[in-house]
Amino acid sequence: MLNKGLLLAFSAMMLLGCVGEGETSKSVSQDAVESPVPVGSEGGIVRFDNTGTLNVETGALPNGTTLSVEVVAANDFPDAENSLSKVYSIAPIETALFDSAELSIPLPSDYQAEHQYVLARLINNTWVPNFNSRIEGNFINAEIYHLGIYGIRKLPSISSFKSIGPACDTSAVQQTIRFVHVADLHSRFGYKERLYSRLKSLHLTSLDENPYTVFTNGGDDYEKGNVAEQVSMGRASSLATQAMEFDVRVVGNHDYAWGEDELLAYAQDETALVLASNTQYVGDKAPGFPTHKFGIIDVGCVKVGFLGMTSGPWNELDKEYKERPLPDFIDNFVMDYEFTEVAEGLVRFYGEQVDYLVMVSHLGWVDDRIAQNVPEINLILGGHSHDKPQIHMYNDNKSIVIEPDIYGMGATVIDIEFNLFDKTSRPVRFENDEIQIDTMDINTFHEPLDKKIAEIVKTYLEDPDYKVAISENYPDRDGIEKVLADALIFTHKVDAVFLGAYELDDPFSLYPWQAGGVTQQELHDAFPVERQPSNTLGFNAVYSVEVSGAELEAMIGQQPQWQYFGEQPFNAESTYTVALYKGAALNPALFFTDVSFDNTTALNDSWRVIEEYGRYRTSQCLHLDSDTQLNACKEDEFITVWQFDNSEDPFLADYGPSTMKLFNPENKSYSDEVIFKKISQLDEPIPTLAGGDAGVMKFPRFKISEGLKVRHNADANGDFTNAGLVSDYSLVVDVLWPSASVAKYRPLLQTSLNYESEIEDEKKAEIRFESIEGERTTGGVGFDGFCGEMLPDTWYRIALVFYSAPYDGTFKVYINGELACEKTGRNITERFALADEFLLLTDGTWGAQPGYLNAALFAGRTLSETEIKMMGGPSAKMTFSQEKAVISDTILRHQQSAPGRPYNPWLEQRNKFFK
Repeated sequence: MLNKGLLLAFSAMMLLGCVGEGETSKSVSQDAVESPVPVGSEGGIVRFDNTGTLNVETGALPNGTTLSVEVVAANDFPDAENSLSKVYSIAPIETALFDSAELSIPLPSDYQAEHQYVLARLINNTWVPNFNSRIEGNFINAEIYHLGIYGIRKLPSISSFKSIGPACDTSAVQQTIRFVHVADLHSRFGYKERLYSRLKSLHLTSLDENPYTVFTNGGDDYEKGNVAEQVSMGRASSLATQAMEFDVRVVGNHDYAWGEDELLAYAQDETALVLASNTQYVGDKAPGFPTHKFGIIDVGCVKVGFLGMTSGPWNELDKEYKERPLPDFIDNFVMDYEFTEVAEGLVRFYGEQVDYLVMVSHLGWVDDRIAQNVPEINLILGGHSHDKPQIHMYNDNKSIVIEPDIYGMGATVIDIEFNLFDKTSRPVRFENDEIQIDTMDINTFHEPLDKKIAEIVKTYLEDPDYKVAISENYPDRDGIEKVLADALIFTHKVDAVFLGAYELDDPFSLYPWQAGGVTQQELHDAFPVERQPSNTLGFNAVYSVEVSGAELEAMIGQQPQWQYFGEQPFNAESTYTVALYKGAALNPALFFTDVSFDNTTALNDSWRVIEEYGRYRTSQCLHLDSDTQLNACKEDEFITVWQFDNSEDPFLADYGPSTMKLFNPENKSYSDEVIFKKISQLDEPIPTLAGGDAGVMKFPRFKISEGLKVRHNADANGDFTNAGLVSDYSLVVDVLWPSASVAKYRPLLQTSLNYESEIEDEKKAEIRFESIEGERTTGGVGFDGFCGEMLPDTWYRIALVFYSAPYDGTFKVYINGELACEKTGRNITERFALADEFLLLTDGTWGAQPGYLNAALFAGRTLSETEIKMMGGPSAKMTFSQEKAVISDTILRHQQSAPGRPYNPWLEQRNKFFK
């Protein structure tokens, strides 16, 4: 409340008129002097305090708005000692404008020219500075976008935040500063690629090369990455960011995702100058928001000034807000979206205190506009654009704009050389390919950071590799939404689910999980969460609404490309609870005509819905995406192992239904070239195997009409069951290739008996070992690209797992029990599915080479990662254990985590099997 006793001037003293075409003002009768002034959408000029003015642009206010201005003594307001004597209350207080208004206030008698001043708006007892303020003559002027309480505030002085590198050598004539810059990391910590560790190692290596190295981060450290962030409600990402120990970082738009408390924790940093030049915290929570509008770091002999700004917010349709008034991200954080004006003001107020100006920015391509309009800024280290890494030069190459790589996949390293006499500077290298570093090319790691991040992840994810569900297939977009619909109907008891893209020509992405065990991370990757608006569920979350049957039928007719799941036909008068994506649920008029929603309710992020459903499905021994029983919940009938050590018939399987024999359709005699002996009995020395003197098969260079033929005798399964094919299967071999053999692409598997054609038709596929030639010393295994790095003259246990599908199948390679790679694509199709027989160690390319087999396993199903890990590396005896105990524990765990779910009596019958 204003103290009326302190009123120094009356309400709005004059309306000069509505500004029209060809006019600057219109005089107004003196009768209006002492009355509040009505200002319609056409705008106008309001006078107050004798010479003060508020010039409202056309369209800035709605019709019917009445403005009043009161002039009050500053002593009645917070932090009065840093305010000049008068404060101006422009009502209606806190009204947001649709366009700018120019506020011009006369400088009071206590103005002191030696100080810097800005206009500031009082919000929640906190003064929010307006950096586009300018003192012109006897007035201070600024563009404003809100009505409210305004005062003239003295800007604080700024001292150096910290120093980097050795103290200034006053005898030096030249100095180079290196900037190592990343942006948009989006919680890519804890990944097997160790991206954060590599980037930190790059920083430390740069410090060794140049102690004047500044490590900077362009913002967006949250969302779309490690699921530990979701489980920890943001905390894991802020801890990982702080563990990187940046020198300077800016707050990005995604960093508001988890609300006030998490953002305050994220801003705490013992190492980094955290920038938020266009943001003011107006809350009262301790320890506050220790960010900086402008900061100074002493880097040797050069004072470097830093500013940094945050881009605008996005909505539940995954679109950036464009129309004014633009909202703040979250309560208590007041934003200024006049980016150029903020930059100009900060440079004007503080630029003379430093030798070099850097903006660490999260504005994207707005950076180029600022570089062109604020030439005093020497270097802009950007973020937010999510484009390929680029460098742009402006103002005769005196202004540099850098946009780095994203998701932790790259860094920009640029050296700036300074003449210490006049502090002029130039980039040492400025070609894009010279300054961009691919993270995967960094082959050193920072082990302490790895350890710290592992501890952070473990705090929130007891086992990141834990499988919460098992998928029989590799789903496409429709398949993912089918699982989500099934999950919603089960977990939230909705009557129907209606899912579709907000824009058909630009649908938001869904990323399929691989067939097999599915982790929380993989479910989150399918529906990566972007909490838009900030501190709400992600834009791909699901909501429920209530509509009539007639309305539901109309909805389906109006969006024929969307997927509908639920009962049909509809009772026109009945009420149905329907699940929709968030954007459609909150904006029905954008997608439907003559349909109204009742009881719109947020359900959950989509990945969370599927997780709960998946845990339940696993507890019932069912796949996530089908009603097929889990392999580990039934006796294995289609596992065959060959040890090749039976003296009477080396091709006789140790156990299992599959058979193997020499492939010899032309009845040529080459059986004497296939030798079965103990390793110790071979004429040539080869490495031994753990566990004893193994009996091995020495095989020759098979011709295209030779090799090993396997009849699997397994039941058809998977997507091609109706065609009588085994779609999902596994092959494990212990193999050694001698040095003399590795210069060729050596075949391992051919899915067809057709050896007469080298053309890979739709019914035939091959898996080969990569040739090792020239300077290469290792090679992989696969097709259309190879997985792993294997040496010659070395035993390896290779496991291949196939999920063949009509469109996007999956192929996994394991080496010595560890996953080497997994591939999906449209070429893992029916040609990889097996008819009754297939070939080993030959194909139609004449590429076979001699080598050694110790053992082989065929499974008429996919082996799990756990089963393959338990098999380990090559050994004299290949042993296989079904994942019975493991899956039993998993099922029990899921049953306990899903209390009250329907009881499945079949599981009771399986208890003896599991024991």
